[in-house]
Amino acid sequence: MRQIKSGFIIVALLALLVACSNDEEKRRYLPMLASNIENEVLVEVINGTRALSPTTLLRDSVFSVFGIESEKSLPVKVSVLEGKEVLSFRADLPDRTLMDLWDTDEGRRGEGFADSEITVQGAHIHLRFYYAFSALPRAELMRGGSTIALQTLEYQGKTINPYKRYGCFKIVLRRTPQGFTVE
Repeated sequence: MRQIKSGFIIVALLALLVACSNDEEKRRYLPMLASNIENEVLVEVINGTRALSPTTLLRDSVFSVFGIESEKSLPVKVSVLEGKEVLSFRADLPDRTLMDLWDTDEGRRGEGFADSEITVQGAHIHLRFYYAFSALPRAELMRGGSTIALQTLEYQGKTINPYKRYGCFKIVLRRTPQGFTVE
């Protein structure tokens, strides 16, 4: 009887060990950090020639953003740019374990990307945001001296240079009969 109990305990422990182990360990998101982060994205949605109301898009729950790296819905709000209402969100930063970093005489430099999916009126728009990183020599010892900033984005294999003004990174989603274009 004692041998049966011992055998059962060993089998139960092995089953528990197998159940708890995972061949593909879940990747943990470690965003690249800097003292200055420029990852705010402003979005204008246009149907034909008419800009759609950001307030209405949010109220009707027909606009959302999902960060692929963070695996989370990203908060979206209404902002004002040059007197015009636009949607605004902070894009995921690149995972620091996937950043391409190198040292120069002027300090550390790097490049990376992070993906997001915008859903607007049922259409899913996959965007890849490209970032540049720079840090002064020994920036890690200071309370500043490093920056990570959005540079460009990619949509359907095309690189898009967004509107940049006053530190803003603005894109336009234009509805067409085939779906949306990104400008």
